[in-house]
Amino acid sequence: MNTASRATIIATLLLFTFLVFWLAGDPLCTGCISRVPQTPPVEDSGLNVAINLASSYGTYALRSPDGTYHVGRTNGSEEYIQMMSKLSRASSQHLAPPYRDMGESFLDHPRKLRREARKKIGLPASRDVGILGDQLREIAKDLQSEAHIRVGEVVVTVPHLLALYQDDIEDACEYAGLEYVHLPHYYDPLVWETMAAFAGYGLGLCNHYKKLERCWEEEKNMTTWNLLTVHYSQHALTTALTPQHSAYGGLFEPPYRHAENFSLGLSAKDDFRDPEAYWKAVRRELREVVEFAHMGFDEPDLVVLTGDSIDTEEFMVSLKDAVLSRNPTVHSNDGLFAVAKGAAEMLMRGRNYFPKPSPPLLAGVDL
Repeated sequence: MNTASRATIIATLLLFTFLVFWLAGDPLCTGCISRVPQTPPVEDSGLNVAINLASSYGTYALRSPDGTYHVGRTNGSEEYIQMMSKLSRASSQHLAPPYRDMGESFLDHPRKLRREARKKIGLPASRDVGILGDQLREIAKDLQSEAHIRVGEVVVTVPHLLALYQDDIEDACEYAGLEYVHLPHYYDPLVWETMAAFAGYGLGLCNHYKKLERCWEEEKNMTTWNLLTVHYSQHALTTALTPQHSAYGGLFEPPYRHAENFSLGLSAKDDFRDPEAYWKAVRRELREVVEFAHMGFDEPDLVVLTGDSIDTEEFMVSLKDAVLSRNPTVHSNDGLFAVAKGAAEMLMRGRNYFPKPSPPLLAGVDL
């Protein structure tokens, strides 16, 4: 073999190696290697299905025409929990749509090309997308088994994590064989837990949702709440303080109005020197977003609780000490499923406004 042929072979091998590492981007999640995305089981199921990707687990809700729900829970893997914690940190942020200007779009082009290349060879768009897709697939499988249906279209709700983006959720649904549905008449890029929980407790919803103009008139007269939403699970404590009146009214939740702490879930109690030190940290976290965010506005007059650990007695005592001094209205009787049920309800109502859900007109506008 002459020198030229040997050089050609070496160059080819180097190019192949480079492409493999470039497409991989970061370590592949368990079970993500060479998995071909599944074809959605139905083209248009017409079912009102919502999946909530919570801090350490997922829930689903199927809203039936008679107003009842099929609900269930699917625990997240350790890989999923670690990923959600990572995405809560500012250090994990990167450029992603929607962009503020053309310069950001240009700088993000290589990342988008890599994601599309990975998808074409059967890989998830990224490691995080693979983990999210696996969780979505397991949740959909559980729902299909419970309700004896085939899940196609879904609304997905998520915590307001700093580094979780719309293209991640859309690609995760595609990887899981699901069709991502934009909520009609809803203008945020993602469906945050805050808004869905508000609707899940029956708040901000009009009575005459089948008559759009009457519904709008009702919304004008709805009470505006200083809404504090608290999620407390085994692995996270999150808070958000927002002015809210309608479930479809848009969500004013810039970074200083919400906080996600994956070191203060209930399972972290043993990491502290004693229980009181842990509950003191919880009280401080609960109070912090209120003290920093209200900036002259009133204290919360409505508190909505979600998560699998909100029934813990010590947590409720800490919550009362931290933020309930002015006796706000508290909703806590459906902490596990309120988010998914609220999103399913919003989807059902939205389909009465428009025949087919369409992308939000103002996606990404963050005041």
